[in-house]
Amino acid sequence: MYFSFLALPVPYTPFPIYRFAGFLMYLDVPGVLVINIELILITNAALSTVELLRYRLEAARPDQSKFDPIKILVYIFRMNLLVIVLFFAGSTPHATERQKQYKAEYSQV
Repeated sequence: MYFSFLALPVPYTPFPIYRFAGFLMYLDVPGVLVINIELILITNAALSTVELLRYRLEAARPDQSKFDPIKILVYIFRMNLLVIVLFFAGSTPHATERQKQYKAEYSQV
């Protein structure tokens, strides 16, 4: 039996956010906030898949060198996730206000 049979990399999509997106509209939760949470959860699922693949690669290779392209790619992916989270955290309040403004203008027309 292979190790990959026990630990297959499976991305878990955020189905609760998909299902509650319409329901959250009735609670007046901004759509920008819902889509940002959804994107953060998707990138988190991608990060967990990359981490699992990195762990499996390190378990399969006996030599551990300091310069490893896979490790560099994983660190770049981690930094990318950090930048995405910081960008969403910084842009969500502004985007929420703009969305409220657009909704108010649309309801007046």
